[in-house]
Amino acid sequence: MGTRWIEWCEPFGPNSEPVYCRVSEQTAIAAMKASAKKTGFEYKTDGDALLDFITIHYAEVKTL
Repeated sequence: MGTRWIEWCEPFGPNSEPVYCRVSEQTAIAAMKASAKKTGFEYKTDGDALLDFITIHYAEVKTL
């Protein structure tokens, strides 16, 4: 099984062009956990953190 990546598009880059982004699944989870920790929230599972990341960024999971 390949590495799972999370991909999304930020619609407005520096010159109003789309910017396509990709991070590893573990990086997306870590980012959500770190962000949540700042407000005192703690995710019960990595899956919950990943689903929030995907929802917030309108992202897709890709296996490469």
